[in-house]
Amino acid sequence: MRQWLANLNKNSKKVVLFLWTTFLFVIHFIPGKTLPQESWMSQYHIDKFIHFTVFFLSSLIYTQLILRTRHNRWFLCFLISPLFFEWGQSLLSLDRNFEFLDLLVDYFAILVFFGLV
Repeated sequence: MRQWLANLNKNSKKVVLFLWTTFLFVIHFIPGKTLPQESWMSQYHIDKFIHFTVFFLSSLIYTQLILRTRHNRWFLCFLISPLFFEWGQSLLSLDRNFEFLDLLVDYFAILVFFGLV
């Protein structure tokens, strides 16, 4: 995926960035009642896996399409974004709460990504 992202032309990069950013806002700000409430999902903490995957992929996509660097200033932006989404969804979404464990998983995904590159 990394190579595919790096080989995109400028317009394709803009489309991917727009679609991914839209996806992030949609999944974070949809009302809680519309989310699946299956008991097996909570039992196996599927939502934490989803949080990890989304923020790991976000780190990959944004670094490959925008940053192409591991500069500390950008790393700080990555650490602010999970807080923005968790806090924002608790304020702007119906039936959604701030979950500290979700925030920790988001941070962990970003740290794992930056540790691997």
